[in-house]
Amino acid sequence: MATLGGVKEMRSSSGRDGAWVMVEFDFGKSVSVLRLEVREKMEQARTLLPEDLKDYFIFTFDSNDIPIMVGRISAPGRDLAGEYDLLERRILNPMRRVDGVGRVEVDGVSPKEITIYLHLDKLVEHSVDADRLFRLLQKNNVDFSLGRVFDSGRRLAVRSLGRFRSIDDVKNLAVNTSGIRLKDVADVVYAEPAPNYYRRLNGEPAIAFEIRKASGANIVEVSDGIHDVLERIARDPALDGLEVVLFFDQADDIRQSLNGLLQSGLVGSLFAVGVLFFFLRRLQATLIVAIAIPFSVTATLVYLYLTGHTLNVLSMMGLMLAVGMLVDNAIVVLESIFKRREEGESALESARTGSREVAMAVTASTLTSVIVFAPIILSGGNQLTLFLSEVGVTISVTLILSLVVCLTLVPLLAARLKIARGRGEFAFLSRLRGLYGRVLNWTAIRHPLLTGVLFLPIIVALTVGAAKLTGFGPADDDDTTGMKQNNLYVRL
Repeated sequence: MATLGGVKEMRSSSGRDGAWVMVEFDFGKSVSVLRLEVREKMEQARTLLPEDLKDYFIFTFDSNDIPIMVGRISAPGRDLAGEYDLLERRILNPMRRVDGVGRVEVDGVSPKEITIYLHLDKLVEHSVDADRLFRLLQKNNVDFSLGRVFDSGRRLAVRSLGRFRSIDDVKNLAVNTSGIRLKDVADVVYAEPAPNYYRRLNGEPAIAFEIRKASGANIVEVSDGIHDVLERIARDPALDGLEVVLFFDQADDIRQSLNGLLQSGLVGSLFAVGVLFFFLRRLQATLIVAIAIPFSVTATLVYLYLTGHTLNVLSMMGLMLAVGMLVDNAIVVLESIFKRREEGESALESARTGSREVAMAVTASTLTSVIVFAPIILSGGNQLTLFLSEVGVTISVTLILSLVVCLTLVPLLAARLKIARGRGEFAFLSRLRGLYGRVLNWTAIRHPLLTGVLFLPIIVALTVGAAKLTGFGPADDDDTTGMKQNNLYVRL
């Protein structure tokens, strides 16, 4: 396995009944290709393995293997261990038929199976070869297709029925040439396997079930379908007294996350518009600047749809973060247009010259914000950068589209709308601007060296204090173990 390309880590463990070999590859490799390469290496090493090795199994980890719903089935005062057929027919199979469900696994109850308990003394007494007995059981439990027979223009399919049809067929299997039957040297039992652990719900015996979605299925839609099935199960008279409880539903977490981000984005947008109106004190001007928010967000959603991206928690987080940055360019362009208009230019001319005058500045400002996310978007290598790239792509596209809006739509509205003159800024803002000018004149202009010497240790102290107060620091290597991908296991 070590000769495979891109191996990041290997671990193995052995026991009396088998061995595990775990191979972790670099992030981003195709699991399907890796599976073929591992199987080829296993076949090459097969001759080096012990002769009594029965078989090996290859398992790959996929996000679809994570259950999206987990629940329990219980019946107060009633043990469900022997009712697998009823549970499968009335509960499990309806869940499996829901669109998008890949697998429904049940734990705590099993279908009946045939168990053969061999008696060593009787095997020795009747000279029965145990190894031959095992091969005999396997060969006599298979149906074969023998081909086709044509008779009077009819085509008939011929099969050899060798599979056991009943428990008596197993008991009466001849195990040697002396006419000894399996029931003479073993106990043959057809029953539910004895459980080696138990689950309980509110103190009552319970059955666990897990639901996994099919590849490409929508978790929320699958969850809605399962809830519809559970409602029908609750009305089924054959299941009277049974209680089905869901204590984990991934769709609920998704809905809560999306709703929380949506509410935060809406509240943030309202606050942004409120702050604009507080400083501009002109309703039409505020609306012109605020219109960049819905136009840019809508255009970003169109881009995500056309490029195959999904509206998930990460992309919505990017939209929420970009909302506060959308209005910056529009404010600069609008102020430049108003400045030209106050100088006596017409509405159309001020919109043309004002937007052209700051076009290079707002473009450079936007690109400097976008270029920060370029290393995250373009680089790969681990799951963290993949997650951050979702946020980075959304923010970058939103900012670029807001630049287009502020250079096209904002000048158009400024030229066409008759904007009333504002009431002037608040008195405390004028005093604050004057104070800022005096402080800036004393620090940055008259005493720049002294300012740098004084402010540098203050900034460092505040940064260190904030890091200690919030517990922010570099992540430990052990904290990233839950983010490993491309794991491939070989079971011997």
